[in-house]
Amino acid sequence: LTHLSERVGPTGAVVAIEFEADLVAQLKGHIVASKLGNVGAYLEAEGVLPGSDNFDRVILLDSYGALAEPVGTLERIRTRLVVGGLLVIVGHKPDESVPGPPMSERLDAETILAEARGAGFAMVHAQHDLGRQWMVIFRNDPYDPASAPPNEEPKP
Repeated sequence: LTHLSERVGPTGAVVAIEFEADLVAQLKGHIVASKLGNVGAYLEAEGVLPGSDNFDRVILLDSYGALAEPVGTLERIRTRLVVGGLLVIVGHKPDESVPGPPMSERLDAETILAEARGAGFAMVHAQHDLGRQWMVIFRNDPYDPASAPPNEEPKP
């Protein structure tokens, strides 16, 4: 959070959303101790982003598989991203030998690619050499991504 806080500067904001109340409490303790005045921590409420401002970037870190309604959440995120804003999704590979969240919360990048495209996002980058994890970056485009030229498909 400290790095992100520094990157967005005093006029930007970092919003951390967690699924577990004890983790939100830990984040809030870190925010106070580190004097991060432009960072807030919130308990996840079905993909509802806090506040009313739009975002330049949204990062879902090892949380997509835990969403009750992932496509609906992506659609709500898209309405809050500025045109050209980025959605970054990082997840654990669906491999039992890799430590991480329960297998029921792990999805392959192809599943997320299809769901994000269905919610109106265009993929701009996929990376699979992150050890236990993969990352896919999507852009909120003003045009219909289904009509855009195909780009590199992620590998499972």
